[in-house]
Amino acid sequence: MANVVYGHFESAGSLHQQIASFCTDENGHDDNDRLVRLYAGAIAECLLDYDDWKEGLDDYFSISKTIEQGLDTAQWRECKYKTKSFTLDKDTELGRSLVRSYLDESPETSFMMLRNIRASLLSIIPHGTGFWSCLYDLTLVTLVSEQFIHHVCDQIIDISVGGEGWSLGDCVQGMAALSGQYHAKVIQLYDLGLAKKAVIDHDFDCLIKTMVNEAMRLGMSDKAGLYTMLAANDIQPYVPFTKAESINTIATPLFKMFKVYDPDLRSMMLAKATGRMMAVAAAGDTPDMDPCVVTPLALSCMQGSYISSLNRV
Repeated sequence: MANVVYGHFESAGSLHQQIASFCTDENGHDDNDRLVRLYAGAIAECLLDYDDWKEGLDDYFSISKTIEQGLDTAQWRECKYKTKSFTLDKDTELGRSLVRSYLDESPETSFMMLRNIRASLLSIIPHGTGFWSCLYDLTLVTLVSEQFIHHVCDQIIDISVGGEGWSLGDCVQGMAALSGQYHAKVIQLYDLGLAKKAVIDHDFDCLIKTMVNEAMRLGMSDKAGLYTMLAANDIQPYVPFTKAESINTIATPLFKMFKVYDPDLRSMMLAKATGRMMAVAAAGDTPDMDPCVVTPLALSCMQGSYISSLNRV
């Protein structure tokens, strides 16, 4: 990786060193695609301090796109920076966590960090190149994901818990099941041939890690194993279809509002939202549910819905 300018930009230079260390293998080969994803997470974390995050994004990049244009995954594929949503989320979350060590409670610190990151990157990558358009799009999807998750969790608590008397466990069940349904649609889009079973297993593993990592990031204990009490192959999994449909009536208008049409992005965002709801239920000093209960509850519903949806085809 090229060195960035130091001096007044020491914080951005230090951040770049950390990011670069995650993008270089033992043979010295650089993964520039991952560099963009990590920076997208770092920039998005700082932009969350803006009152109008979309206006802040456009001003920062001197690029103006609609949300629909920025989240056009067909365009991502054409420009060769389309990646699985799980990989995108894992790397953007890592970028967010790296930059937090340079931030405090003051928005001014975030604004200063943004300025330094931009100046440092401009010293090695001229504005107007494809790098900046790609970085804009991946920063946008990180911001949209955060906004969607926040809104969908709030609305589910208001409507399902407050209005319909659901428990937090009911919410977790419905959200996990809906995420599994959406990812089954992703599998069905591709002719995978002999690789289909391996991809199904791999993607389910990524889906549950996305969900559980979000729950743990927000304070839920990890004392329940990832695969605790998952149904065996010869056991009929439980699928809460009615709860999933109720959640979908809340999630779909929000997906449309934020212009999220790609099923891969939808499944990732719902998995993270499920993890956030798990933390609401099972984190803190006096949680409503034990992690050893809420984790297998979520996993079994996600697994059951995922497998059931795949078997319908």
